[in-house]
Amino acid sequence: MGTCYILGAGFSKAVSNLPVMKDLAKTFWDIRNQENQLGHNNRVAWGDRIRNYLEYLETEFFVKPCIDTENGESYKECNFRENLEALISFIDLNTSGEIRARLIDKNGNTSSYSKRSLFWNFTDLDELRTCIQTYVYLALMKPKTKNDVLKPFLRKIESDDKIITFNYDLIIEKALFHMGIWKPKDGYGIDFKDFPNITESHDIKSRVQIYKLHGSLNWKSDLKLRFFYDDNEPIFPGYLQESSNYPQYKGKHSGLWLLPSFIKQFDVRELTSLWERAFTAIKDSDEIVVVGYSLPKEDSAACLLLGTTGISEKRLIIVDPDNQLKWKYKNITSNQHIEQYDSIENFVNID
Repeated sequence: MGTCYILGAGFSKAVSNLPVMKDLAKTFWDIRNQENQLGHNNRVAWGDRIRNYLEYLETEFFVKPCIDTENGESYKECNFRENLEALISFIDLNTSGEIRARLIDKNGNTSSYSKRSLFWNFTDLDELRTCIQTYVYLALMKPKTKNDVLKPFLRKIESDDKIITFNYDLIIEKALFHMGIWKPKDGYGIDFKDFPNITESHDIKSRVQIYKLHGSLNWKSDLKLRFFYDDNEPIFPGYLQESSNYPQYKGKHSGLWLLPSFIKQFDVRELTSLWERAFTAIKDSDEIVVVGYSLPKEDSAACLLLGTTGISEKRLIIVDPDNQLKWKYKNITSNQHIEQYDSIENFVNID
């Protein structure tokens, strides 16, 4: 039983000032400039590729059909580039299935023909997706936490509580690891491959489970964990028996992640099993505390998670400054007695 915490981007913004989705594109440009100063030319080129593609789409889908530039019209304060979900969904639509046919020329000769589905036959969309994943990693990898906000929240978490998070960052698990109540080997609800040797002092079971429904920055596509940042700093200090010194990594990042797309690709059994665990965790909990999760439209699966797990009769607490969220959660969960706090600070002081 106990409490099930559900964390969204608003949680990470509150405790570490990480960007929410609409701020990510701007953050990408800041990172691109930092990588340029560091001389990481490949990463600069990948950042330029994201920017140029967004500019291209903005021109094709907004400027050309809407702005009469020949007659002197212009525009400003456009939010096109804030919609990173739309770009990723666009990629997913165009790579969702290959179209194949037998092409017949004017002489009756046939040949095989194939193209990417729906819109354009771009050949670089998979590469563009990896560029976006790389910049998501760089944007979220090593935030500075506001301990005066985070620590009081952590003190409310008790053994056997469950944490469901839609965030990729490592804030919550690093904090619980430091407290000694969570460990990477069994704390994610996934059996990772080729797990390295653990120091004796850390070879104990997790008392809290973290279910990361969209994946995690340190999850590789081959179901292995990353234990070091790009600069070789350990993610979980003291956890492994041995650590090797590697050169600074300047390459790409991708992983076992569900990107913020309107098309969720649940084609990996391990991610599906996490959602199953999340359903069970909510059903078995006495109390649900949602921190900074706004139920965005692209997360339609979350509506199913929250709307079919019996939350209507449970104590439901929302921690978010948006007054409209209570109505949204009432509509999804049928819970008519929702408590809301406008900040983590106010929530942790409720006792």
